[in-house]
Amino acid sequence: MPYEVDFLPVGEKSKSGDAIALRFGPELTPGKQVVMVVDGGTKSSGEELVKHINDFYGQNHVDHVLLTHPHDDHSSGLTVVLENMTVGTLWMHTPWDSSAEIFQYITDARATKNGLENRLALSLSTAKDLHDLAKAKRIPVKEPFAGEFLTPEAVIIGPSKDYFTELAAQFAKYEGAPAPPSGLGLLGMISEAVLKAIEDAWDWECLGEPGPQDHDPINDSSAILLLNIDGRQIFLSGDAGVIPLGGAAEYATSIGLPINRPHVFKLPHHGSRRNVGPKILDTLMGPKVPKDRKSPDRSGVVSAAPEGKPKHPSQRVVNAAVRRNYTVIQTCGQKLCSYHGAPVRPNWVSAKQLDFLDRYEEGD
Repeated sequence: MPYEVDFLPVGEKSKSGDAIALRFGPELTPGKQVVMVVDGGTKSSGEELVKHINDFYGQNHVDHVLLTHPHDDHSSGLTVVLENMTVGTLWMHTPWDSSAEIFQYITDARATKNGLENRLALSLSTAKDLHDLAKAKRIPVKEPFAGEFLTPEAVIIGPSKDYFTELAAQFAKYEGAPAPPSGLGLLGMISEAVLKAIEDAWDWECLGEPGPQDHDPINDSSAILLLNIDGRQIFLSGDAGVIPLGGAAEYATSIGLPINRPHVFKLPHHGSRRNVGPKILDTLMGPKVPKDRKSPDRSGVVSAAPEGKPKHPSQRVVNAAVRRNYTVIQTCGQKLCSYHGAPVRPNWVSAKQLDFLDRYEEGD
């Protein structure tokens, strides 16, 4: 069965986001294909998603729209998709339905002009707008908890409902800071951290295991989608961290769909080193290989803004993925298409892969 997975560029300067369109079916033609959108980036990304699906997929209908988590750099563009296309089902979490505190938080924020300067309020309010738009357009809304099959080929493997409820109770504690101003420069995004030279080598791992300080409940609440198409896996991780990624891997095994070096692996949170460590990469991508045996046939994809480095992606994460026999590519202002059984698109060229580097600079 052929498929195409398209990663669209999101963000300017150093602020990254996610916008993914994909299709698969016995034939990649209207009526015989399933079309999905996973996250929508910004409003401009949403406009590009609509155009992309019309131009390349040949239709104005999306069977499934999935919002992995309610950060506005994932949700804003989906309102454009719902406004301009017909949609079968919207999949998104609705924490305000289970938490009076979150519902009141959104209500209070909307009542004051300054309320939406708070990033949590901005993100949840944008997600609630998306939910309300779906209801107004009579689009069914379902919550993406582990075990939900969007199609026989596509299953949510995390989070569980219980784990999501646990995370939602922590949202306000971790996301109460002001939203970063638009166009914030790179040094501002890394809190003016001093860049330092890193020495790396193939035979030893410079990437460490994330600690408790790297936990972000909203990111960790991301819906994780696994597609199995003709024995090939596509792993879309949202912005999940090591704990939910590990839980998703265990759940996939429990239902007879163990993760087996996915052919397309979206590195979480734009390739941040706060979200993955060697242990979870060994589980999902497989063990490191000797340098002289490297023959990558899998793609690790990073959705990163043009000026995202050194944070998005972290070179430590890039090196770790390359060690595990993956070719790493990034959007960085361009569209990426990973495909199987589909014809090469005219005028599209092979994406430039990110190299393994023995020396680079990163912040703390």
